[in-house]
Amino acid sequence: MQAAETGIDFQVTQGSGPVQLTSLLQFPVPVSTAVAVLTGFRAGFVSENGDHHLGELDVGLQTSIRDDGVVATTATFGLRDRSGDWDDLYYGRVDFTVIGF
Repeated sequence: MQAAETGIDFQVTQGSGPVQLTSLLQFPVPVSTAVAVLTGFRAGFVSENGDHHLGELDVGLQTSIRDDGVVATTATFGLRDRSGDWDDLYYGRVDFTVIGF
């Protein structure tokens, strides 16, 4: 078993969501199975008036092993208020540990 801690920063986004970004990780010894475990996250709105109420927070992880043995972890992140639209500026970070077997 091998493990590596990492994270993905989501830059300021507006008008769409949730957003997906992928992190690539090469373990020193090839793995045949991998899983990503959520270890933390940060989420925030960029707001002039500071008045946003949480309506939806979407955080998720999915792993796959590419043909070259690299573990690809795709993080999903989305944040919106109660309006039901992705009209506000938001940003965040998803932290996770990838465990390979």
